[in-house]
Order: sequence, then structure tokens, then C-alpha cells
Amino acid sequence: MQPDILFIKKERESIIQNQGIYGAPDLIIEILSTNKIHDQERKLELYRQNLVPEYIIDPETKDLWHYLLKDNRYIQKSSDKGKLFIEQISLELIF
Repeated sequence: MQPDILFIKKERESIIQNQGIYGAPDLIIEILSTNKIHDQERKLELYRQNLVPEYIIDPETKDLWHYLLKDNRYIQKSSDKGKLFIEQISLELIF
């Protein structure tokens, strides 16, 4: 299974090998496909099991669903309309 977009911090770049990525990325962004159930439920559980720290879904409505892993479970974070702060990479998105 491959995310639409992933980010790995420089200090963890050793998990990137010729054969693939061995370890959880620091951030995953999914853009919902026509198979929304797969993106919203199955992938969310898979990423939780693999300890992906942050996970963002961008649905067709252009709203963001931002999940942050705490104590081995995702909590949904709220964000200001049109703005999102991504903790793992200290990045603020304005959209």
C-alpha cells in the first residue's frame, strides 16, 4: 500500500533503501479517491499499526482531516479554516 504523499525527516533518511522504505514516514497525506472507505478506514488503521505520527486526508470538499498519533491511537485535530499546522515537520499550510 502506498500513500499519495509521504515525508521523511532528513535525520531518518536511512529508512529509505533501494528496495523501498523500511519504517514509518513522519507524515502521510492521502487525497481521497473514489474508494473512500479504503482511504478512511483501512489505510487509517494500517498507518496507526505502523506508528505513522501524522496522517492527513484531503476530501473532495477541500476540508482537511488531520490525525495525530498519541498513545498508539489517532486523535483528530481541529484546524482554523484554511490553515493547518503540521507538528512533525513544523510546517503551516494555508489553503
